[in-house]
Amino acid sequence: MKRILILSGLILVSYHFQAIAAVHLSNDGTGQVAIVPFYSVVDGNETHLRVMNAGDQYKAVRVNVRTADITAQPVYSLNVYLRPHDTWRMAMGQRDGFIAAINTDTTCTLGLTDPNSQPVNWSNHIWTTGFIEVIEMGNISPATIGQYVNENEYCSLMEEAWADGGAWSDNPLAGLNPTAGELQVTTELFNGVAGYSFNIPVTMLADFYPEDSIVHTAAGSSEPNLDSGSHDSQIIYQGETIETTWEHGYEAVSALLMKETMTNEFNLIEAILGQTEWTMTFPTLAFHKTDPNFEDNFHNPINDFIFDVFSSEGNDIPYPCVGGKICFPVGKPKISYLDQHTAVYGFMNYYEDNYQSNLINMMADNAYAFDINYNSEHLSPERQKESQSGTAQLFLTSPHPNSPIKAQLIGVDSQSGSKQIYQGMPLIGFAVHFTYNNALPAVYSRSVKHTASRLVIEEQPD
Repeated sequence: MKRILILSGLILVSYHFQAIAAVHLSNDGTGQVAIVPFYSVVDGNETHLRVMNAGDQYKAVRVNVRTADITAQPVYSLNVYLRPHDTWRMAMGQRDGFIAAINTDTTCTLGLTDPNSQPVNWSNHIWTTGFIEVIEMGNISPATIGQYVNENEYCSLMEEAWADGGAWSDNPLAGLNPTAGELQVTTELFNGVAGYSFNIPVTMLADFYPEDSIVHTAAGSSEPNLDSGSHDSQIIYQGETIETTWEHGYEAVSALLMKETMTNEFNLIEAILGQTEWTMTFPTLAFHKTDPNFEDNFHNPINDFIFDVFSSEGNDIPYPCVGGKICFPVGKPKISYLDQHTAVYGFMNYYEDNYQSNLINMMADNAYAFDINYNSEHLSPERQKESQSGTAQLFLTSPHPNSPIKAQLIGVDSQSGSKQIYQGMPLIGFAVHFTYNNALPAVYSRSVKHTASRLVIEEQPD
């Protein structure tokens, strides 16, 4: 017996917003939006994505896989219809010299087609690396699914609803209930030939939409995206809750990600061929670039890269050299935060002439070399060893009033109306550490999420 997709009538638009809510970082690992800061399909790398529905209703979810370059071009824009307590999986790699994705489970997935079928010149985009958005669109009411014999039939019901003359082609909100924020997302990068894998830390956002919201569009649509949610953000700063109102939804997301400084480890120990790479993603950059005031808020010349480096013993690098001289890096690192959405910073040791990255092609426009301890060969053996591991701290603002660096967002206190200035940049990412055991050939890898500090300045009205 053929089963019918039952749809209740709603207003004929694909958005439905009601009461105000403030988007905030999830405190329990679930939410309405996940930002995966990095994927790679370089040199045998595969990126494996898992999206889980922790709720007991069918759920409509958008998955946007975006390129690393300034456009954040969607390579894939998928609609995934999760069953209750369902887990959807997708693996991305390369096939015939281009990105390819597979999904082998029975979860309904719409839009998973060859990106080459899009009217896009992919040579203009950095598709080998990028980032991923997972955005809840709504819960599907039980009456919409109805009763059916085979649980896999539900996907044909979804396809029929989007077909010409189907219920969703006329009214994308029909039969949907508001989002519930019960998504969980995990990701890992895997390379079977090279022999390494590691987890990719995911940023989860809760209360992304105003309360009782539904956003449901066809696969391949430009929305929902990181600008589709609430214009209010909420953070905990110095033990206090701060709620800020913004002109755009993407600014509310950026406010949650703003960082004044960012810190992580590096490990370049020669005896184990230590290798460290940092990923950095500015997921809302394309939206900010459309703001006519962009350069008033964000300006970071590539030559004005500010950082501190500390050895494993807590000493500054560069060190005093043998004979009382000072070892300075030859050529300050040239790293830009504003030329791409996703970048990889490879930490180079002084003895490396031909650095090779595990995450990225070093010839790519979003690949940067961080010559962290250049000239360390002039140090004593003890100091050389000490300089091969430690911590690095990036300063995303400048303490100098005449510095050309600008990095800020300006919003309004949701309660008092006073101006709130968030200093820094909305960056997320992690470090990956590789070590090699030559006695028993093996490679070991681990990922560590960046730690960060915030700076929010409130200006009281006159």
